[in-house]
Amino acid sequence: YRKAALQVRKGFNNYPRNTNGLFWHGTWATNQSWIDGVFMGQIFLARFGSLIGDSEYAFNEVVRQMTLMHQHCGLENGLILHGWDESKKASWADKTTGLAPAVWSEGLGWYAVLIADVFDYLPKEHPGYSKLKTIHRNLCEGIKNNQDPETGMWCQVVDKCSAPGNWNETSGTGMFIYLLQKSMDNGSID
Repeated sequence: YRKAALQVRKGFNNYPRNTNGLFWHGTWATNQSWIDGVFMGQIFLARFGSLIGDSEYAFNEVVRQMTLMHQHCGLENGLILHGWDESKKASWADKTTGLAPAVWSEGLGWYAVLIADVFDYLPKEHPGYSKLKTIHRNLCEGIKNNQDPETGMWCQVVDKCSAPGNWNETSGTGMFIYLLQKSMDNGSID
């Protein structure tokens, strides 16, 4: 496991980034950073820093990626838009801001799982810990406030549940429940 983990860790050294340091979603998604992509790399790095080593890099990168994504895509209601394209060329990107037009349930769900689990690894003494705790609390509040009151689920476009064509989405709902339940269990929210 250690040998494989070290090999994966090396992959972050040359992984493509936007000019601010935010990882691309993939080499095929030039200049695009997606909310679910933050989970893919950062849960590995959080565990790596805690279990294998190179913790200074690992924890700093985790905090950097999570806060940069929130900085670009975070909304006042606590939710986070699906993505940001620095080049503003993606078909989905706003041509002025580069932002995605919606809060996508499954994409945000992966960020929710990450922020639920990251505190299992990130030391409380880390300088970015309190910033992530604030993002965490605001996200929990935003998720709570956008729950479909009729079904208790969340919709595909999370903050537009009553929009025509929107529907209850099971994957995001499951991940939001995971965040909220884990956060209640560990006393982060009431």
